Amino acid sequence: MGSAGSPAPAALTRCTRCILPENHPGLTFDAEGVCSQCHAHDRQRPKPRGEEALARDVEPYRNSGRKYDCAFGLSGGRDSTYSLYHAVKVLKLKPLAFTVDQGFIPDETWANIENATRILGVDHFRVKHDLTERSIKPMIKAWVRRPSPGMVTFMCLGCRLGLYQTVQKISHQYSELPICLTGNGEPQEEEFARSFYTTSSSRMRAVAELACGIGMDLLRNPRYFLPPSLPWRMFIEGMYVFPPPIEFIRKRVRMRWKNIDVMRYLPYDEEKLERILQGELGWKRYHHAAAGWRSDCKIPLLKNLMYKKLLGFTRHDGLISGVIRRGLLTREEGLARVARDNDIPDEFLKEFLAEIGLPYEETWGRARWDRARI
Repeated sequence: MGSAGSPAPAALTRCTRCILPENHPGLTFDAEGVCSQCHAHDRQRPKPRGEEALARDVEPYRNSGRKYDCAFGLSGGRDSTYSLYHAVKVLKLKPLAFTVDQGFIPDETWANIENATRILGVDHFRVKHDLTERSIKPMIKAWVRRPSPGMVTFMCLGCRLGLYQTVQKISHQYSELPICLTGNGEPQEEEFARSFYTTSSSRMRAVAELACGIGMDLLRNPRYFLPPSLPWRMFIEGMYVFPPPIEFIRKRVRMRWKNIDVMRYLPYDEEKLERILQGELGWKRYHHAAAGWRSDCKIPLLKNLMYKKLLGFTRHDGLISGVIRRGLLTREEGLARVARDNDIPDEFLKEFLAEIGLPYEETWGRARWDRARI
């Protein structure tokens, strides 16, 4: 699957403690073959805030006398669904759940949302935006002309902006609700996509390097300017990711709700999570996804397929490495797990491209892998 200049998965040299490969962006190895992310984890030893802290933080809003104690952002994925379960069953909150629909949520995810809200007795509504649907087709058509790992993240173009804008509107509509709960417990490296362009610890330098790197990729591939709205959307979405010190931008990204991420408090316990989701809520992953992580949307699977084609690994390598560092998997178990989780069927890509109106052979089959920037 590796492209020209990209090592085959079996040939990748990996960290001797976790399983991150040598060509992972921003990674270095010491003399013993241990990667820089493992050393960073050893120094920081991140710990969850704890269930007592979570109970204490939501206590002022419980049994508030309102119809709902809080809002709840429900993606239908594993973490958010488990967080909703915890909010209702353990914290005894009465949430109003909502889902932002960007057009690529699988049928299994909608079934998961319906099952969870029905079983838990939670009111739920759905809000749709079309920013991602408007961007994905021209993004793919441009990307296959000169594939670049740094530009893979823009397959989600419009999703973050649509999410922020939609949640802002909902927070104004339901301004009587003081907090919004979410759930994101993936043990991932937050800076993965940015690391293809910058590893600087300085925020201002990182923003400059990121802008320069993306700008050079755009100039190398003028197809990204068809339509011209694509780079403009990238810029606007970047304002939400890296808000500069300008007051009107800061106000635009500010919500009326206080956000509480449930999974930042709870210890990561994948076995318990799976047992509750499948045993009590009937949760199922997307049928094309071998892993439960981010199987609430089709686009992460597309992005992982692109990473695998170019680099020989996917985001799952980083997620599983995070689990290994927490002592929840052995390295050998992690290697077996990533071999399974990175198995992305060709049938998925054919179905996805057909869904957005792109022919498989003319798009993926004729992609310019010889021009790929690795």
